[in-house]
Amino acid sequence: MGADTSLVTDPTLIVGLINQSLLPTLCKKCRVPASSQISTLDPQLVERLEKMTVLDQVYLAGPGCSLCRDGVNGRVAVAEILLPTHRFMEEIRKNGPSAARQYWVKHMGGITKVAHTLIKINAGLIDPRMAEAVVGPLDFDSYMLDAEAPEAEVHAQ
Repeated sequence: MGADTSLVTDPTLIVGLINQSLLPTLCKKCRVPASSQISTLDPQLVERLEKMTVLDQVYLAGPGCSLCRDGVNGRVAVAEILLPTHRFMEEIRKNGPSAARQYWVKHMGGITKVAHTLIKINAGLIDPRMAEAVVGPLDFDSYMLDAEAPEAEVHAQ
């Protein structure tokens, strides 16, 4: 980037980082339980859903109705918000962004955008197919973070 590392990793200058996406919300009138449509879903998606969600709480976009016309009726933000600390910035300087991300999740209670998406999916608000099209694979954090990532907690909710 060409910027001085000491400036970019100074938490008094970089006071917040936000990564967000907007996802379509499901129409509560015509949404369809994912469990009733398992045979129509991509097998790899089903595997991720079984691993990362409580399947009985997951819904898919319905055919549309008088309320929505196309199965969705709005959008909701999914985000990760980080308020950098000196220790977090030190982790970036010494060990790089991947280690800093792990530190953020494990020691600062960070909720990744994927984890936030899983919360919304488990609440029946977002079609997981639409979520993956925007946010990426639902098990992304399990590859980017150690096994102690927050998805295990999301699954238990």
